[in-house]
Amino acid sequence: MRIKSRLVCAGLISATLAAGLLSGCGPSTKKQVVSGAEVRWRQMRSTMALQMAQQQFDTGDLELAEKTVTNALAQDPKNAKLYVLAGRISIERGQLERAYHFFEQSVDLDGKAPQPHYYQGIVLQRWQEYARAEVEYRKAFDLEPDNVSYLMAVGEMRVADGRPDEALKLLEGKLVYFDQNASLRVAIGRIHQIAGRPLKAIDYFQKALILDPDNHAVAEDMALAQIDAGQFDEAAATLRQLIVLPEYKDRKDIARLLAKTYLSVGRIDDARAIYLQQRRNDPEDVEAWVGLGETSWASGDASATLLAAERVMRLAPQRSEGYLMAGLALRKQHKPDQAAGMFEKASKARPDNVGSMLLWGAALEEAGRKDQAAKVYQQVLERDPNNDRAKKLLAQVRE
Repeated sequence: MRIKSRLVCAGLISATLAAGLLSGCGPSTKKQVVSGAEVRWRQMRSTMALQMAQQQFDTGDLELAEKTVTNALAQDPKNAKLYVLAGRISIERGQLERAYHFFEQSVDLDGKAPQPHYYQGIVLQRWQEYARAEVEYRKAFDLEPDNVSYLMAVGEMRVADGRPDEALKLLEGKLVYFDQNASLRVAIGRIHQIAGRPLKAIDYFQKALILDPDNHAVAEDMALAQIDAGQFDEAAATLRQLIVLPEYKDRKDIARLLAKTYLSVGRIDDARAIYLQQRRNDPEDVEAWVGLGETSWASGDASATLLAAERVMRLAPQRSEGYLMAGLALRKQHKPDQAAGMFEKASKARPDNVGSMLLWGAALEEAGRKDQAAKVYQQVLERDPNNDRAKKLLAQVRE
């Protein structure tokens, strides 16, 4: 009879999870079942709330997402994922301290989840605490070693901390494991580019494009690396493939980069055609006028250079390029006094450009104002004590 009674009780307990009828069982059993059911109910509701809040967050409704998460945490304060989303909302609102504490709470509740460590790394990175950020990113990667984003974040912190070779050792050591991942190769290529190894960078960018041929940002990176490596024809070919794409229709920067590449290989007319088109589209486009001045100077046309320079000086009087081009044109037209005045203005607009100062001094010399030229050369040496050109010119003017 006792066995039968227990079976009946067990059957009733199963039924009560749906019907809420606990008659026939002891009081402690009732409490346990009710407590367990309430926990599962709260967990189910908080999971549903998390999904809703995530959708609200993804659509940019931070206020509603925060309200949903706050209400869910009140119901289920032990849901670690809710704290992660609360932290992400705080990051988007610029509340980094608050975000960091949310992620800490998530870690306390679930030490095996990689996400809170990763987002703690993001907060620390924004605080420029790169060593601590690397530690958190590494924890995230150790917990989820298939996530290449976590790995690249570790590498990024090593670069930010001035350890690019250590970053390369880490990332290149995982190339076989992530053999079909383009992003990893892009990251390695960019580190080589930063380290002044453009040929290595090109190699990795090319491999990334084989894996992800539609990644146009990588093609841009490769073009820059090709320019740094002196591969101007190859860079021009890469850039031409980009500018014909619909999404590059309004990318003036890419068109100008192509024009500069053309100038580097002596294709002056091709470069000028790009700048002329941009000037037609916008007569007050300063960069287009600078480009036209550069192409005119490259073709030996001092008058056209001066016209472009005058337009640049009018549109952007705070910039040095107009004064510099005007000075070059006037010097070529044998007007050293006027050229010296333009180079002086260029030097004041860009105090860090000692090249303009050297041209200023040379123009003063040509105008017979050697004492003033010597003072300018002396100023160059005060800013750049190892400038051999300034030393030589100063010695000559003092003879």
